[in-house]
Amino acid sequence: MKKIAILAVFALVLGLTSGAMAGYADGTYEGEAEGFNGPVTVEVTVEGGEITAIDATGDDETPDYWEDAQVTVDDIIAAQSTDVDLETGATGSSEGIANAVDNALADAEAEETEEEPAEEPEEEVDEEEEEEELPETGGGVLPILPGIGGLIAAGGALLIAKRK
Repeated sequence: MKKIAILAVFALVLGLTSGAMAGYADGTYEGEAEGFNGPVTVEVTVEGGEITAIDATGDDETPDYWEDAQVTVDDIIAAQSTDVDLETGATGSSEGIANAVDNALADAEAEETEEEPAEEPEEEVDEEEEEEELPETGGGVLPILPGIGGLIAAGGALLIAKRK
């Protein structure tokens, strides 16, 4: 009987999920996205890996709504994330700002990736060398599903084996 082992690693960085944006390359980045009435452009300044300033322009946006949407800029800087509440009544403009910031920071992330040293490739493991006898559970995967949620929350690893 041949066994296939699959190793799934779950990494959870608490407090840095949901669009957190730290660790970008320093510089000034431009991004664009669609607002409510037309394109929204931003110029995002990153210093020390953090967002320090955002200059947003939405020439086609309705002035009153655009003014209300500027709260989004302050919220993004404070949260260091575009995962913020959008301004009620100016949702289209707020969403345009957040999406344009995401687009700008994609360039910052690309530059940061280029600066990092390349990781060494992982060693290939011969499946037959790694095989080991596993006890029959008879229950398939369903009995372990409740425990997987806790394992993921703890940032653990899970080894799943399947017999053929």
